[in-house]
Amino acid sequence: MLFYCNIYMKNIEKKAYWILLVIFIISIIMHWFIFKTELQGVHVWRQSETTINIQNFYRYDNNIFNPRVNTFNDGPNNIQRMEFPIMQWVIANVERVFGEHIWVVRICVFIIGLFSILGMFRLSQQLFKSTLVALVVAWAFSFAPIFYYYIVNPMPDNLALCAIIWCLYYFFRHIEDRNTKDLVFSAFFLSLSGLAKLPFLMYGSLIGTYFLWVLFQNWEQNIRYFVRGVAIYSLFLLPALAWYVWVMPTWHENGVLTGIFAHPISKQKALDILEYHWKIMLPKLLLNYATVPLFWIGMASIFLTKAYKKPKFMYFAIGGLTVLAYFLLELNMIDIIHDYYMLPFLPFLFVLVGYGVVQLLKMKQIGIGIIAVLALSMPYFAFKAVEHSWQPANDVDINLYIHRDELRNIVPREEKCIFLNDVSTYIFSYQIDKQGYCFVNDNLPADWIEDMITKKNVHYMYSNSRVVDDAAAVKTYIDTLILQCGTIKVFKLKSKEKLSLTK
Repeated sequence: MLFYCNIYMKNIEKKAYWILLVIFIISIIMHWFIFKTELQGVHVWRQSETTINIQNFYRYDNNIFNPRVNTFNDGPNNIQRMEFPIMQWVIANVERVFGEHIWVVRICVFIIGLFSILGMFRLSQQLFKSTLVALVVAWAFSFAPIFYYYIVNPMPDNLALCAIIWCLYYFFRHIEDRNTKDLVFSAFFLSLSGLAKLPFLMYGSLIGTYFLWVLFQNWEQNIRYFVRGVAIYSLFLLPALAWYVWVMPTWHENGVLTGIFAHPISKQKALDILEYHWKIMLPKLLLNYATVPLFWIGMASIFLTKAYKKPKFMYFAIGGLTVLAYFLLELNMIDIIHDYYMLPFLPFLFVLVGYGVVQLLKMKQIGIGIIAVLALSMPYFAFKAVEHSWQPANDVDINLYIHRDELRNIVPREEKCIFLNDVSTYIFSYQIDKQGYCFVNDNLPADWIEDMITKKNVHYMYSNSRVVDDAAAVKTYIDTLILQCGTIKVFKLKSKEKLSLTK
C-alpha cells in the first residue's frame, strides 16, 4: 500500500481536484438517505425556524428584509428579524425554479457545505504550500461529525462557516502578495459570514491583529496600507453593522447577547459542561476520533518547531483566543446541547490538524501509512458519531412525525390555526404546515380562543393537551373533533355565528 501511495503522490498536484470530486461523491453517497427526509432529529427546532423562513419567502413575501415565522402571537404580523436571512432568501428563490421540496433545501445547504470543504482545501494549500496536506485536511474536515451532520441540515451557520473559511483563504493569500483584490474578497466574505451568523464576526480579531502588527513594525512605511485595509473591511462590514443595529433591539430576553453575565451558572455546572466538551465534544464531534492523533501531533509540533514565533501563528492565536472567549461567555447557552454554536472552532482546529499532517509526512513511509489508516477510518467514526442524530428527537411529540401527512392535509394550508403544546414555536407549525397561534405548558385561557375566533378568523385547533381541550370552558368553543392521531387531536372550532347564538 505504501508503494502505491508513493507513486500516487508524485502526481498529486494534477489529480487534486479529481480527489476532491471523490470526497464530494463519497459525501453524497453517505448522505443520500437523508436528502428527501423531512426535518427531524437533533436541533430540529433551529432547522424548522430556518425552513419556515424559506417557506414564507417562497409563498408570501420575497422581501429579504422581512423574514417571517408561522406564529402571530407577538402582533399583527409574523416578521421576525434575527440573522440576515441571505441563505434562506437564496434557497427560496432556487425553489422558484425547482419547486418547493425538502430535497431542494437540503441540496442547497449541501452545496454550501461542499464549498466549505473546497475552502478548507484552498486555505490549507495556502498555509502549508502542500497539495497533499491540503487534501488530507479537506478529507478530515468533511468527516468532522458536527460538520458531517449539519452539511444537509438547513441552518444559516452553514453559510457563515463557509464564508469565514473563504475569508481566511483570501486574507492569507493577501498577506503574501498584498493584492488589493484578495483583501476585497476577504472583507466581502467576512461581512457575509457575520450577516449569516453574528458570532463569526469574531474572526475580525485575527485580521485586526495582522494590521496592527504591520503598523507597529514600521509606522511610517505601513500607515497608508493600514488605513486602506481598515477602510476596506469597514466598508464591507457596514451592511452587517446596519442590520444588527436595526434588529437587535427587538431581541427581547435573548440569552445569547448576555451569556453568563445575565444567566450565571454554578461552578459545578460549569465544570460539568467543560468536562463534556473536553471528553466528548472535542474528540468525538468537532474532530472525529480518527482525526484526534493528527490534531495532537499538530499541537505538539507548534512548540517543537517553534512555529509560535511566526507572525501567522500569532494571528491565529488571537483569533482562537477570541473564539475561546466567546465559548466561555456563552457557556450557559451552549451547555452540552447546542453543538452548532461550536462551528466557529472548526477552521482553527483543522489548521492544527494540518500541522499534524505536515509532521507525519516528514516520517516518509511510516507517516504516510499512519495518515492512510486514520483517513480511511474517518468516514466510519463520522457516521457512528451521528447515526442516531437524524432520528426523531425525543423532546418532540412523535405523532407529529408518524402522522405528518394526515395532520397537514386535514385542514387547508391557508387556514390559521391554534396549536399546542410547542415550546419551540416552530416545530409543530412546520410539521403540520400551518400558520397561527402557538401556546405552551398547557396554558390557553378559554377567552383567548374566543378572541382568536372572532378577531383573528381562526377556525381550527391542533392540541396534544388534554388539560386544555378537555376543560369545560374550552369545550364551549369546540364544534367537532375531526381527527385524532395518537396524542394529537384536531378540532374544528365554532364559527362566529354559532358563538353569537350561544350568548
